[in-house]
Amino acid sequence: MQLLPFKSFRAKFAIVVALAVLVLTCIFGSVIGASAISRHKEQTGHHLVEYAASMIDRLDRDMYSRSKELGVLSALEALRNPANVGEARSPLNHLNAQFPSYSWIGLTNAQGTVVASTGRLLEGVSIAHRPVFMEGQDKTFVGDVHEAVMLAKLLPNPSGEAMKFVDISMPVQDKAGRFIGVLATHLSWQWAAEIGRTMFEPLKNSLPGLEFLVVSKDGNVLLGPKHLIGKPSEAGIAHNSEIRWSVNKWQDGKTYVVGSAESKGLDGYPGLGWTVVTRQPAEVAFAEANGLRAEILLWGSMLSIAFAVIGWFVAGVITGPLNRIAEAATLLSEGPM
Repeated sequence: MQLLPFKSFRAKFAIVVALAVLVLTCIFGSVIGASAISRHKEQTGHHLVEYAASMIDRLDRDMYSRSKELGVLSALEALRNPANVGEARSPLNHLNAQFPSYSWIGLTNAQGTVVASTGRLLEGVSIAHRPVFMEGQDKTFVGDVHEAVMLAKLLPNPSGEAMKFVDISMPVQDKAGRFIGVLATHLSWQWAAEIGRTMFEPLKNSLPGLEFLVVSKDGNVLLGPKHLIGKPSEAGIAHNSEIRWSVNKWQDGKTYVVGSAESKGLDGYPGLGWTVVTRQPAEVAFAEANGLRAEILLWGSMLSIAFAVIGWFVAGVITGPLNRIAEAATLLSEGPM
């Protein structure tokens, strides 16, 4: 017996319905997924820029406050009277006790020899050739991050890692306005690390994988993941650009959403040109959007199967009478047996 054409129509109809639903689902899933990723990308980028801006503002304000504190200290009578320079130790130690981030505070004479200091460290030692003295003779000097040179073996270092400081110094004058020495300090770089931990630890539950970096003016990482410290930053964000976030691949092979903010200084303090960079792995940042796209595709696949089954029964209702007519016509054409 010849296969009736309406026999295969039922299967074809069900397959076409299933494919149509599946194709539409893929299209809508891709479009919705791409739109969701785009929104998440922009939203995450702006948030990262805000977090970076908050940290760089905190760093600038703290450096500004430290320089103002030293300015007040340099005006004290105990520091301005060379005859009673031994009395300077008391306010120096008091400031150090109030703000432990000061690793060392010292007062030099006009020749650069330390005459008073916290814990009497380096007293009698010349620092005349150190930037903290040379740059601080005429104006307030704020130096960039550097490793300890003279104090490395004198200060306690429980971590065992290389000690790093930020220098602040300024001239000290007597009552007649004559230069008599420099008030100098080394500010522990751990202060910046502590600021970062305070600001970003609470965010890690809502933003998994979030990391921050402090980048120097010349583009090297000063603070951040250990394997990046001392290396050139890979942030890839152009300076002076209105868009302060991007999505790019770093040398570890991972793609990150990256935000940044530059130091602007504060009220006469020019800043050190630092840039704070915040980043989050793209796969983590876009996980929700990718999950939405996968969910749409899953439900679309299930719907295509459901519509195929429905199409099978609908096609059966439509083709049933036609198949019976076709069978009768076939029997008539064959004649009596």
